Amino acid sequence: MIERQASYFAPTKDGTNATVLAKLQTYTNCLKQLAAVSNIAQHLNVEPLRSRLINRPWCLAYQIVERSDGNKERIFKIAKPTDIYLDDDHQSAIDLRPLCAPDEPELTKLYELFGSRWLSESVKRTLVHKGEYCFFL
Repeated sequence: MIERQASYFAPTKDGTNATVLAKLQTYTNCLKQLAAVSNIAQHLNVEPLRSRLINRPWCLAYQIVERSDGNKERIFKIAKPTDIYLDDDHQSAIDLRPLCAPDEPELTKLYELFGSRWLSESVKRTLVHKGEYCFFL
């Protein structure tokens, strides 16, 4: 997956939405299978494989982008796990639009194992009171 995902997602002559969706579903299923194996055995924690899984892009992520017509679109990308956030603060995900892991519990655990951070731990909120003060007598 580390070496071949770029060629797997390379544009084809039949670059229809159905083809892209099928590839995304297949890749997601492969990641789920990998997650199931990693929970049973610690083979993925052996060097140099662990370092490669932390530092190379192989994780499927999405980002919400705004198109020129004002509509929002979900764009899928392959990224390093350390560049992906785990969405436990959906309002921050909407506001900041970071790269997020797909909403699959198995992938959340797998991505966290290799360095993805929880969004709530990466965002600082500061509350600011706005408006006029009203004094009642």
